[in-house]
Amino acid sequence: MRIIQEHHLLKQYLTEDPLKDFLPKQYQDFLFLAEYRSGEPICQQGASLETLYFFVHGKIKIIRTLPSGKEYVLDIRENPCILGEIEFMTLQPLVSSVVTMKKSLVIHFPIAGRRETLMHDAGFLYRIGRCLALELYQLDAIASVNVLCTVKERLGMYILSVQKDGWFSLELSALADAFGTSYRHLLRVINLFLEKGFIEKVKNTYHILDEAGLKTYASIQDPSNI
Repeated sequence: MRIIQEHHLLKQYLTEDPLKDFLPKQYQDFLFLAEYRSGEPICQQGASLETLYFFVHGKIKIIRTLPSGKEYVLDIRENPCILGEIEFMTLQPLVSSVVTMKKSLVIHFPIAGRRETLMHDAGFLYRIGRCLALELYQLDAIASVNVLCTVKERLGMYILSVQKDGWFSLELSALADAFGTSYRHLLRVINLFLEKGFIEKVKNTYHILDEAGLKTYASIQDPSNI
């Protein structure tokens, strides 16, 4: 982890959604922006929550370590989000680990000595509550997809939700874990999409060639609703 000294970059993120007006201004002087290399942990399962994290750029995976020692990927995210809000409200240890999948930027908000004040800030609690409600909504949608959709449909939905200007990358091992399928089966589905001309591989990334076909194959109309 490297602390970024360019304060104008931190201020820029604080003026953009979803962080705009999220934190009371009297706390913004305690924030700092950190850069993580690929593969670095942001927080570890089982640790006590000392910091609220605001993931603002890059790519992360949320991991649960089972009693057997096996790691299960719960989610992969590229859009900005808050980390630690559940533990903040419940006073429980961190329920999962968060690890970067590529260079990422994270805003840190140390909460030691500030929790009680924040717990009496109605505006802050409203925004935390809204974040939790959105998390629950998304988890419900994901659970429905996991039960009702095939790997082909889920991969199609995932591609359409993470693509930027038609380009996207795939972390196959993590994605297979998140889908609850094997690496080999996921690779077969990717090859099927390549054969059908929905996507093409360009070096280490992929490019969408037929978005309409991919949407039809994924049985969805609007990837922004995923």
